[in-house]
Amino acid sequence: MLGGRPGLLESPRQPQIANRGTLTPENSAFNRKIIDVGQFYEAMGVLVKNGLVERDLVLDVWATSIPGDWDRLKPLTALYRRTQGDAVWENFEYLVVLSEDWVAAHPKGAYPSGVRRLNLKDEWLAADTQYAASRTPG
Repeated sequence: MLGGRPGLLESPRQPQIANRGTLTPENSAFNRKIIDVGQFYEAMGVLVKNGLVERDLVLDVWATSIPGDWDRLKPLTALYRRTQGDAVWENFEYLVVLSEDWVAAHPKGAYPSGVRRLNLKDEWLAADTQYAASRTPG
């Protein structure tokens, strides 16, 4: 995952339980990770909304990560909102909307115009092209 916490929400063994909203020994560590991520973005959303942290700074760093993290947390967010109302992680949701708009406005990123770019050689291009061709039916 770019821009943040690699693997934090990508547990290979996510609990498969009937009532995910109930904290049990089986799911408490996983739910704690989810809550930590949700609370981080909730707090960041409050700071951005109130002008204490510059909006474009946050979006330049996390705009491509925020919507994906929201998508991974949607099932639990819906569960929490079922009992606690729409205010649960509303500032996280606000950051998602800002992020989607920022990415749409910056489809090629936000690299400063007029600044030279570094040359990057795609060392895996030939192998990836060959692999893709081998997987194409035909």
